Amino acid sequence: MLSYRTWNEWRFDLEMYYDRAVSPVNRTSSLRDFLLSAWQVRAGSVEVVYGSGRLRAGPGDWVLIPPGVARRHRFTQDAVIRSIRCAIVDATGQVPGAGLPPTLIPDGHPALVAAADRLAATIGGSFLKHSSLLDARSWAALQAEVLHWCVAACDQAGIPLGIPISETRIALAQQCLLERPSPSAIPWDRLHTATGLSRAQLDRLFRQHCGGSVRAWLEDRLLADACRALRDLAEPVKAVSARLGFGDPSHFCRWFRQRAGASPAEWRRRGST
Repeated sequence: MLSYRTWNEWRFDLEMYYDRAVSPVNRTSSLRDFLLSAWQVRAGSVEVVYGSGRLRAGPGDWVLIPPGVARRHRFTQDAVIRSIRCAIVDATGQVPGAGLPPTLIPDGHPALVAAADRLAATIGGSFLKHSSLLDARSWAALQAEVLHWCVAACDQAGIPLGIPISETRIALAQQCLLERPSPSAIPWDRLHTATGLSRAQLDRLFRQHCGGSVRAWLEDRLLADACRALRDLAEPVKAVSARLGFGDPSHFCRWFRQRAGASPAEWRRRGST
């Protein structure tokens, strides 16, 4: 159950929903983003390769891909899927479940199917009946079903929906890092002033609570911010680069390719499955 604090601080946003044949251009792709992705295979099959793991899903199966997972997928030519992709972010910009492995749920799952069906019905009722902006009642109904879906999917993927940071010094360090985020320089002196901890102590604390060093946390946070910004196709890559603290757009493009496995333009094209 979500606490009131969790409800108040977290964002649960629907980024994509479709139920149809997989587009030929998206049948085979490599991608890393910071969305919670769920595929229900209707027909055909898909193979997903991630790290040292591999899974295969056929008709009736669900594939749940937590945020931040670098993976490669290959759908068969006859593949038809229901795809639901959501962004889940807490008040500090943390993405829950980042880096957890994908989950295969074989032969359907009543709770997931029911939550997905309710979401689909609400999307249809909200958007097909309105030719302009949503009214407050429709918006509230849609947000409620998005939250219901996210909770159901996270339960099955093993993603905890709680307040992940209980260590005050980590919160202080993260606040300091995000005041002037830079992909090239960690402000160790300012971090020491804010937390009273040395570089080694901070790295140890971040590894214990965040799963990686201070630099690794900042890199993942910047990559998550870049992915969120790039999903707005109207924002030029140059503007995204400047907002994230990169002085040179070409440096940003190289940095992004190294971590996301594709250039910003290619990542935008691939992120539609």
